[in-house]
Amino acid sequence: MSPFPFSGAGLVQAQHDNFGFEPQHAMLVGADLKMAGYSRDQVPPMQKRMMDAVETIPGVESVGLSDALLLNDQNPSNIFSDSTTDLRPSNATATAYILHSYSFPSGHAMGSLVGYGMLAYLLVISWADRWQVRVAIVSIAALLILAIGVSRLYLGVHYFSDVVGGYAAGVLWLSAYITGLEIARRQPHSQGPEKRR
Repeated sequence: MSPFPFSGAGLVQAQHDNFGFEPQHAMLVGADLKMAGYSRDQVPPMQKRMMDAVETIPGVESVGLSDALLLNDQNPSNIFSDSTTDLRPSNATATAYILHSYSFPSGHAMGSLVGYGMLAYLLVISWADRWQVRVAIVSIAALLILAIGVSRLYLGVHYFSDVVGGYAAGVLWLSAYITGLEIARRQPHSQGPEKRR
């Protein structure tokens, strides 16, 4: 993977502690020079040209290189000084560690349960007249809801408890919506204002 030029006011502080730069005062510039057609020998001069160009931007206090895009959730990122051309981890001046922030409950799990559950409910009450069609509609909705929950786990963006919590919250919302619709559906419809005598 090609290194990414990194510039910003917070890089100076980041070189003195584990995660000291402030993202609101930093500019990240990603460039994959191999995809741009640069061979192994052409990469360092191009990196130097890019860093020199970024340094000329008014307000930029420091420029450096990172071996991977900072703040991604894949791995820690090494930060190098602008004079470093050998980007081995042992030559890094600092390492930025990523703090994972999983959210509870899973909004995707909750949204899929409410959305597909409501769609299934509406189709069952308004369109499906045979029990086989109703079972098929509910089964397809359940498979979609389950697949979305499993995808959140597979992608590693939620814990199992986040997905279960999303489903629980979704069941509450869906039951509230269906209850409201059933109450409205079963109310006798008035024919308009009654005439006074």
